[in-house]
Amino acid sequence: MGKNKNKKRIKSEDGGLVYSTNKDVMNNLLEGLSDLLNEEEKTSDKNSGKKIILKLRIEKKGRSGKTVTIISGLENEFTAEELAKNVKNKFGIGGSVKDGEIILQGDIREKLRTYLQNEGYGVRG
Repeated sequence: MGKNKNKKRIKSEDGGLVYSTNKDVMNNLLEGLSDLLNEEEKTSDKNSGKKIILKLRIEKKGRSGKTVTIISGLENEFTAEELAKNVKNKFGIGGSVKDGEIILQGDIREKLRTYLQNEGYGVRG
């Protein structure tokens, strides 16, 4: 049995393209993906104009008398992990992320406030 040359594409049950050897079909698909990516960039640019306000505080309670600086107000865990990594590398300190908050060793509020403002964040506390 030979291949059916009239069939240009095979569709899955939900209508998405599964596979095609037709160059025109693939070019159209890639153009559509490009349009979607450009649209996504436009919407993310609009959201990036919004300034995130972070809250700084220190705590000693429940930490054997040791002081920690806590950053809260981040939108998601991924952002918190990324920011924590950058801050720990910048200041050469230890810390962790727990429940969407960044916990850093020591009282570094003043240095941290300057750093975060330079990075484009709003800071309270």
